[in-house]
Amino acid sequence: MNLYKSFLSHGVLALQALLLVAVVFHDYLSLPAWLATSGRLHPLLLHFPIVLALMLSVTALLPLAWREDARIASAIDWLWLHAAGLSALTALSGLFLSQEGGYNAAILNRHMWLGTATALLTYAIWASLSLQAFPSVVRGILTVGCLASLVWAGHEGGTLTHGEGFLSFERTHPQEDTRVMAPATDSTPIFQAVIQPIFSAKCKSCHNEQKAKGDFIS
Repeated sequence: MNLYKSFLSHGVLALQALLLVAVVFHDYLSLPAWLATSGRLHPLLLHFPIVLALMLSVTALLPLAWREDARIASAIDWLWLHAAGLSALTALSGLFLSQEGGYNAAILNRHMWLGTATALLTYAIWASLSLQAFPSVVRGILTVGCLASLVWAGHEGGTLTHGEGFLSFERTHPQEDTRVMAPATDSTPIFQAVIQPIFSAKCKSCHNEQKAKGDFIS
């Protein structure tokens, strides 16, 4: 078990370092096809670190006596280490996915750095627990920072994928097609009468002026 943990901790450290270098030099990345394709795992991977980070943050509210129990402390330590590794993998896959293009550059840049910050903070939390390097108040600050970056990154990711206002409390959507469609008649072209309304209702939220994925804009 100790050998596995040693191997895993060094692997996670390598992933964190790779992520940081990749983000700093992302403008110069040139990926082989197989690695670029792996970026499409990003929507799948991102759920794991989100759930782990949220679940582990709640453990900070446990009574001190519980958190100091050897078994509970060991479980928390292990889970934060896995959260750090999965966060780094998620951020890297997102970075690879971004190389396909078609995303709003400003939103993508914020999402990228917030995802990176989340990964680095999860690792810092694990390191502080494993090495007992910081007092509990510092770990609390790191945890709050991790949650804040996680939520903000999720917001930017939703905006990046579905357009502005997707996670807003308001029901109106800035990307909603407001064009008035003329009533279809026997002489109306098929595209205008049948296909265009479907595009406007089902496609425009993801394919729009801010996100021309596949060079298609509804």
